[in-house]
Amino acid sequence: MVTGVVGLGVLCRFGLSALIARPRPPETDWAAAASGQSFPSGHTSDAILAAGVLARLAAQRLRDRPVLRATLWIIAGTYVVAIARTRVYLGVHWPTDVIGSIAFFGTAWVPYG
Repeated sequence: MVTGVVGLGVLCRFGLSALIARPRPPETDWAAAASGQSFPSGHTSDAILAAGVLARLAAQRLRDRPVLRATLWIIAGTYVVAIARTRVYLGVHWPTDVIGSIAFFGTAWVPYG
């Protein structure tokens, strides 16, 4: 199930990237190499897909342990935010690219995975 949800999410990300075709920030600002379009952020999208789906599945098994569930979601959220921040810090994405990736995949994709 995880592979299917993440795989379809990645295909959706590629489709959005081709459809929107938003250019990246200027290469002179990059601290690392990057390719493709800027929106949606691939690393951020993949992080929220993987962490979100895994956390959702694990949380279902922890229904009677609310503290562990909350901890699980905090860890998953921290991971996603850390990945998103690195993309902006490295200069390969605009802040709105990572915010949009989190908003779209976090609200429109993960809940149904």
